[in-house]
Amino acid sequence: MKSKYDDLLKADKLSRMTQQVADKTVRYGGINRLITSLLLVVLVVYFFLIRFRDSFPLYAGIILLVIALLRLLVNVVSLVKMRSEAFVAPDPPDVSSADAFAMTTQRVGLGRARYKIYRSIDFALLLVSLGVLVFFIGLPWYLAAALFVIAAVVPILAIIEMKRIASIDLTTPVGGDWVPLEAERDEIILDSIPGALRVGLSAKSSTSVMGKGKVGSPENALLFTNKAIYALTVPLMGGDQMVAGADIRIWQWRTAYPDIRDGLRDMITSLPLEEVFKKGRAERLMGWGEIKNITAPPQRLDLSLYRADGKKFRYAIRQMEDYNRVRGILRIP
Repeated sequence: MKSKYDDLLKADKLSRMTQQVADKTVRYGGINRLITSLLLVVLVVYFFLIRFRDSFPLYAGIILLVIALLRLLVNVVSLVKMRSEAFVAPDPPDVSSADAFAMTTQRVGLGRARYKIYRSIDFALLLVSLGVLVFFIGLPWYLAAALFVIAAVVPILAIIEMKRIASIDLTTPVGGDWVPLEAERDEIILDSIPGALRVGLSAKSSTSVMGKGKVGSPENALLFTNKAIYALTVPLMGGDQMVAGADIRIWQWRTAYPDIRDGLRDMITSLPLEEVFKKGRAERLMGWGEIKNITAPPQRLDLSLYRADGKKFRYAIRQMEDYNRVRGILRIP
């Protein structure tokens, strides 16, 4: 049965589009900044060295001209350097579309962060120019000092962000407060559902600081045994991480369902239950006797499980056939 998400882009196509958009954005942005920096040089020469040269000290105009030329140089270097940035690159061989998307997100995010450094230096030079102007027109000195401090801090923050994105290891799970589970003696698998995304207030908050962070609820599948219902995280590259501001988990759920499905199938067919728990960082949602209520409206792809203690778990199911299967497992008419 057709899912309402079937018309969304596939992971490999989305990766290519992401690269192309980033490449064009940086190139056109660099050209625009180069043009504006050239205009600034012309304006500084005209206003401070020709038109109003008697109103300002000559050395003030020269200082502003030097800063404007430095800004021009920064934008020339930015345009040249970013032209060689590998935004558009072929995916490595033998890599799934989900993993390739995560790698593309990091590569594009890193390229954008490098470009952001050039932009921050450009902005810092504008602030320095403004500070010099504030000083020479007689405004309070602390206004100029504040502009100089901001000009120093902005590029430093951009460099820190770039280093944080570069330090992300997509192959190593971030981890967290997960506690290993043990299977009960006679516990067996009844069924499994790939493409289950925890949503709403039941999802734990994700955190991201300067391009790097972790996902609060990284699970992407449900597991049903004769004892309980579990949430599983099928291992995908970067699936529990925030990369350059992007929640990789959500995009993999939207575009890489086959990778989640195949990974889940491999886990449950080749590993004993306790190893499935370990590899999938299983979270026990509730035992069958702990279920208070279940809602799963037809055609909604929206499953809500209510535990006896009041805890709610809400999941968006990626495919309609899986959603109908869940309703059958839970005996929902």
